[in-house]
Amino acid sequence: MSGAGPIGLLAAGAAYTLGAESVTISDMLEEPLARAHDLGDIEILNITDNNIPEDRYDIVLECSGATPAVTTAFKAVNIGGTIIQVGNLQDKSSPINLSPINIKQATYRGCYRFNREIEDALTVLAKNEKIINVITQTYDIENFREALK
Repeated sequence: MSGAGPIGLLAAGAAYTLGAESVTISDMLEEPLARAHDLGDIEILNITDNNIPEDRYDIVLECSGATPAVTTAFKAVNIGGTIIQVGNLQDKSSPINLSPINIKQATYRGCYRFNREIEDALTVLAKNEKIINVITQTYDIENFREALK
């Protein structure tokens, strides 16, 4: 998982719960990475030192939506691997070097929201008691505007 924000943490928790052989989550910030420790046996990778493993992962979920993270995902994916763009990229022109897709014969897939999968996702996440550690704050329904800030 590239990006240890809420989406990346939930994706890592789901992958771990579903029995992924190994799960790694990367970010540049220590605080979200610290939360990942509480999800299970997940490898934590702080990439501030540009210590990105090359050609290591069969599947990379890019969960941040940041252009540099896409480049990192291309670097980290194995030959023949798959990158899934989960995080929403900004709707503007951004320079991204696509040559690793060809060189590695990798697949780059997008995904956008869901409708029928929500029940399956909730069932999977409910199986991991540690997923509660991703939640940092709760709000009463009357305060939903504050929660969305």
